[in-house]
Amino acid sequence: MIVVAIKHVEEHGYGTDPTSQLILLCNPQEAEIISTFKAGAENENGQVAHYDYIPSAGAPPYLLPSGETPKAEAGG
Repeated sequence: MIVVAIKHVEEHGYGTDPTSQLILLCNPQEAEIISTFKAGAENENGQVAHYDYIPSAGAPPYLLPSGETPKAEAGG
């Protein structure tokens, strides 16, 4: 479903620039599932993820178990 949404947004010309950022808004239950996505790995629903879930410093506040904030991605 996420891949379909991304393709639909890109069809309208958004998110195609390498420095662009797409933001996914979802409910907390969906966010818990999405945060487990690893590219190439099968999800709870039996589908294979196309992308890794990687929060960055450019995202809303998030801390690693070590208490550090992940590094921001290049260009973001």
